[in-house]
Amino acid sequence: MNLGNRRRDGAPLNAKGWSALVLVGLLYTCSFIGLFVFAPKLNMATNSPAMNIEPVASLFLGWIFLEQIFGFNQIFGGAIVLTGIFSLAYLNTTNKK
Repeated sequence: MNLGNRRRDGAPLNAKGWSALVLVGLLYTCSFIGLFVFAPKLNMATNSPAMNIEPVASLFLGWIFLEQIFGFNQIFGGAIVLTGIFSLAYLNTTNKK
């Protein structure tokens, strides 16, 4: 099994890997803090479907940057999530008319 630039337990081997790991943790923490700070200021009834795009975006970014391969379950699940988001957005616009 090829682990690349990681130890057997998955930890990075060098300073570049550790700094990337810390940076990802900091960015994720800041984004969650921002979400909870700005959520009361936003109209969450109309913006909540867009928050469900995170799993699909994670799959897509993993495919681009990490060269991960999609299986049928991932594609099917992403299609279900996107269908739900677009359906809610469409229903929300038709109810306002």
